[in-house]
Amino acid sequence: QCSSIGWSPSRTHFQHRAGHDPSQKEPTMRRFTLAAILSALATAPAAAQTWTYRGVSGPSGRYWHAMAYDSSRSVTVLFGGSTPGSYNGETWEWNGATWNQRMVAGPGPRADHAMAFDAARGVTVLFGGYTDGPADAQTWEWDGIVWSQRNVASPSLRAEHAMAFDSARGVTVLFGGRVGNTFNGETWEWNGTTWSLRSQTGPSPRRNPTMAYDSARGVTVLFGGNTATSSGYNDETW
Repeated sequence: QCSSIGWSPSRTHFQHRAGHDPSQKEPTMRRFTLAAILSALATAPAAAQTWTYRGVSGPSGRYWHAMAYDSSRSVTVLFGGSTPGSYNGETWEWNGATWNQRMVAGPGPRADHAMAFDAARGVTVLFGGYTDGPADAQTWEWDGIVWSQRNVASPSLRAEHAMAFDSARGVTVLFGGRVGNTFNGETWEWNGTTWSLRSQTGPSPRRNPTMAYDSARGVTVLFGGNTATSSGYNDETW
């Protein structure tokens, strides 16, 4: 970084003495200065890329919860999960410094649901998950103030699926999941009004894949998951 070596473009100049021919020296000095700057930049330490433990109070210990980053409000939204002896129905937000529990009504306690942030509409979308009974097929949206259930025709009940928001097309993509011993290989898209089943060939039925949207290339990336094969562990990239 320039600041780490004390260089500023506004200070890169040369004093000309009376009677001095700048054409004889300045090119050499400039080449030397540029070479020194480039050398210093090449050897300067890169910005730290490490995990940092944030020892703050917040949600209780849990797993099988879901999170999504709300870019319109600059907070990470967490919902649900499995806690000792029960499923959880809490909504929490992390602003980079503190966790804040949002004391609101919303989805029932659940685990192994999926969430994605719809940047076009400014809402976090939640679908499915295991509840205190079987898995469900509910669609919920969180706008930072209230949870709203969207009572629409939807994918069948399921849990252990994956979701990602396709910002180029303005849809939330859902893939896979399972109910009982039945694994699912459907691809669905939610546009904020309706769910649409996409009749496409693709990954085999599986639970617990992970997905993320690559905005640079305009594609949703899927990796892995647990399939119904004898080994169960999948290493495919789609």
